Amino acid sequence: MGEPEGSRAHTRLVAAAVGALVAATGIGGGAYMFFINRGPGSASATPAGYYIALPDEPLGAEDGLQILDATTNLPEGTVFELSIGSPDIEGSSGGPVIEAGLIRIRVANNACRESHGVLQSPSITVSVIVAPFDVSGPISGGRARSSPPDDSAKQPQEVRAVLGDAFENLWGDQVKETDRGKMLQAEKSYNLPVETCTHKLVDTEGGGLRQIPLKPPREGDIQLFEWCPTLDGTLQLEGGNPAEAADVALRFDGAILIDDTATYEALADPVVRFPSDWYPAGGQEPGLNRPVVVASFPAADGEAVARSCGEDVAQRTWQVVLSDGDTDVALVSYYLVLREDGWKVWGTLEGHGERTQPYGG
Repeated sequence: MGEPEGSRAHTRLVAAAVGALVAATGIGGGAYMFFINRGPGSASATPAGYYIALPDEPLGAEDGLQILDATTNLPEGTVFELSIGSPDIEGSSGGPVIEAGLIRIRVANNACRESHGVLQSPSITVSVIVAPFDVSGPISGGRARSSPPDDSAKQPQEVRAVLGDAFENLWGDQVKETDRGKMLQAEKSYNLPVETCTHKLVDTEGGGLRQIPLKPPREGDIQLFEWCPTLDGTLQLEGGNPAEAADVALRFDGAILIDDTATYEALADPVVRFPSDWYPAGGQEPGLNRPVVVASFPAADGEAVARSCGEDVAQRTWQVVLSDGDTDVALVSYYLVLREDGWKVWGTLEGHGERTQPYGG
């Protein structure tokens, strides 16, 4: 089916931005999208019966994420589904469980907007749903299913023993009746302080959006590498072409973004483990068409490689820093060695990789 380019760009932003936001909560499970019915927020008073009580305001911050932990009297191990939405991004994830009466929620305020030079924080709506079925599908009405859904594995046996297979024992002010059983939903909207903004959204041509970090990742942090390359078989940097090193870094970054295993494995040094877990430049600015090289130089000019792997490795390593091309904010640094078959990426650090100001800043 045909789809406007702007719509595709916006879909990519939603998936990436919300994916980062929901993943930051520390929850697992498959992500999906569904409409959030934004009604009035949960009352401050504890509801009657079974309940989920979201806080009236953030409880603090942890690693730059806002803490919105909810309390509940639902059984231990109950599976819940978390949805977080703002005017521009919306998404959800299911699979985490209630532990010790707590629903752990961490939110990144990564969809701020700038109007007339003033940064503004959006309203964020948090919704938590507990049900004996998958709420990503139709709850009532809609197109008929070819076969009845199997909801038996949705909640653990010990939870169904208390609440019932269709949650027939679930009761309280937040409980809703559906044709597949009862469900409990708690929802609240927050206006997070503007100083908690980590990213801002900008409109692009074609109706898309880009998500731009407000400061370089890990600025001021001392970062260490997880591993170091072996120097056996490496060549002197003088024997290589820096332009080719930069091209390899860009291709590697693009392959990681789309999980092109064949390409990133061909460009990676043998020392690299699980490169698909790395965070590419494009993933830090959803909607970014293509990152650009903002700096390319011998790693011995900096301190990061020597700090982790020693001066000998630094002398054989070339560093390439990628940016968004507009703000010159360093998004990621790649570190390469030169071997007989060309430049190979052996490491990465967030941002510019050093405890310095960003390149071009």
